[in-house]
Amino acid sequence: STWVNEATGLSLESSDPGLYASGPSTVSVSIDGEAPVSVPAHYSMASFLLGRSDGEHIVRISAEDNVGNFAPEQRVTLILDKSDPLTEFRLGAPVFGRFISPTTPLDFYAVDGGSVPVGILKTEYRTRRASDADWTVWRTEPRPFLLGGADREEVIEFYSTDKVFNTETARSTAVIVDATPPISELASTGPGIMAQTGLYVSTATSFEVRAQDPDPGPGASGLAGSSRAFDLGSFVPSISAFSLAGLADGGHTIRYFSADRVENAGIVLSSTVILDSRPPTSLISYAQTPYSDGSGRVFLRGLSQISFSAYDPPAQDATASSVLDLRASIDQGSV
Repeated sequence: STWVNEATGLSLESSDPGLYASGPSTVSVSIDGEAPVSVPAHYSMASFLLGRSDGEHIVRISAEDNVGNFAPEQRVTLILDKSDPLTEFRLGAPVFGRFISPTTPLDFYAVDGGSVPVGILKTEYRTRRASDADWTVWRTEPRPFLLGGADREEVIEFYSTDKVFNTETARSTAVIVDATPPISELASTGPGIMAQTGLYVSTATSFEVRAQDPDPGPGASGLAGSSRAFDLGSFVPSISAFSLAGLADGGHTIRYFSADRVENAGIVLSSTVILDSRPPTSLISYAQTPYSDGSGRVFLRGLSQISFSAYDPPAQDATASSVLDLRASIDQGSV
């Protein structure tokens, strides 16, 4: 079978062989069983299938010479494809709405129209920044392709042509390249004191990874989430505030980062803190040896001196935040 389009023309050239040939007289042409039409022996007709439907068409041709000799009928089967292709623009991953990353693969899927399509010959595309008027050259490769580069809105124009050169009207779409990762910070509330050896915290200290996805101009895909890890542990989602409860006293590193909806991940940041979950130990001492009656009561002279002291027991790595203050009261009086 031979595929043609509506613009395909018909050309007939008749000859009468033989030593004493009278020469060709007329040629009869019939399309799809219609009544034959007589045409000259040398005949051309542009768009001879114009107005007919997509699909198979049968052309019958017969010729006669000037003394009534008929040539055997020739039969040609043609498939008319006058329908344009239809091309779909496809976004790979990562993608969020119109937002993509510089490494998101972009491609096209073209389907040839008609009841008996001939098939796609090529798909061509070109691109430009939305803020510029200058396009790249039309090209067919690479496929898929990446936009790369910095944050911007990009316009992609494309069309396809089938194998009998039916060409669809070029269409365009726009995407936003988001190449900027979120910015993260670690915030803390509750007990904490900065010393020469570092920031001391307790199990009551609350931490939170705070992040924002900056918009350099064309828009931002938005924050997808943050992750955190203790020391060399695995990262877990950081959805809400957290503490160091359950960890051993001593120094710990909190690592954290955030990612946006097109998988741009910020660099892994870290903060080192020192966990001190052991309360201080308080002591009471007397200038003179007191008397105890064995019931827990201690007897002193009215002028006896009483002193108080406290120390903060260190963890195994000798870290301790030290005593902040020492308070005492007599008979439930003021501290």
